[in-house]
Amino acid sequence: MRAEVRRARGAAAAGFAGRFLRFGIVGVAATLTHVLALTALVELGGVDPRLANLAGFALALPVSYLGHYHWSFGSTHPHGETAMRFVVVSLSALAGSQALMHLALDVLGAGYGVGIVLMVVVMPAVNFAVQQALVFRRRRRMNPDREDRA
Repeated sequence: MRAEVRRARGAAAAGFAGRFLRFGIVGVAATLTHVLALTALVELGGVDPRLANLAGFALALPVSYLGHYHWSFGSTHPHGETAMRFVVVSLSALAGSQALMHLALDVLGAGYGVGIVLMVVVMPAVNFAVQQALVFRRRRRMNPDREDRA
């Protein structure tokens, strides 16, 4: 029995590690989309970094959602409910990203590059934890002895 428990724990840890790695790869793709758009708008278009951050976020959102839905978490849930949860969580992440940009520009008096670094360092870990727990959580199968679902 103990060997079965150890194997199950090992499989769960391997599943988590793979999911985390896939999340990181999709996150890098979305972050590159976000940062490249933000930087191009600021440097080439003269757009305020706060507004450019919003545009970069909007461009990165579908990269992030589709990558996480199909690959990071391999979701089979209907897009309607999953996408709605993803948007709500992502809007919270946007608020965090805007707060970090505000911190860099208005509080620290630094350039928007410092805001980008803060976003790249802080937001991925927060996003992984929240998306795994709230957006792409695995639902347990219904127990035939119980009426409710977990």
